[in-house]
Amino acid sequence: LKLKYFNTSEMNLKLVRRWKSDPKKYWANLNDVKHHEFNDEFYKLICTTNNVVIASLINKEKITIKNKKALFDLAYSFILQRYQYFLSEKGFFGNVIMDSSEANDEIKNLYTTHRNGLKDGLTVNKQVLEVPLEHWIELRQIYTNLKITNIVENLIFMDDADNNMLQIGDIISAAISAKYN
Repeated sequence: LKLKYFNTSEMNLKLVRRWKSDPKKYWANLNDVKHHEFNDEFYKLICTTNNVVIASLINKEKITIKNKKALFDLAYSFILQRYQYFLSEKGFFGNVIMDSSEANDEIKNLYTTHRNGLKDGLTVNKQVLEVPLEHWIELRQIYTNLKITNIVENLIFMDDADNNMLQIGDIISAAISAKYN
């Protein structure tokens, strides 16, 4: 689609949602009809193919310095758990690729959570409990341990400019975030 409409594969698909602030003027070369055709084809590709989206949202208003690591661990562990179940049910193996970022505490925490999940398994409970956030750390001790057998690599970081799937994932996650924020 990039080649068909913009004559390049270099375009970052983030511009689909930021088309009015297009620094390289890719969209300026499309008239309104072509712009709508691209959008229709692109969203049809996302919505009608056999894609699976696993999302975990964190309410930013509830983040404090004290609970930030626990919240990120919980959200990321949920994604790993769902991904493990998905891969296991299909008999597939997979890995997790994340958009690269500046080395910061959140990234280090995600990497540590991922490695620990591969090494020791994830703390999970198949029964959904309504647990107040401040009690989650104590309650996680009663959860069971899920071995990660179908995720086969450490967390991989790539620049989304080099990976179309990360670009599409970014568009989907931005839409989910916009819906709930």
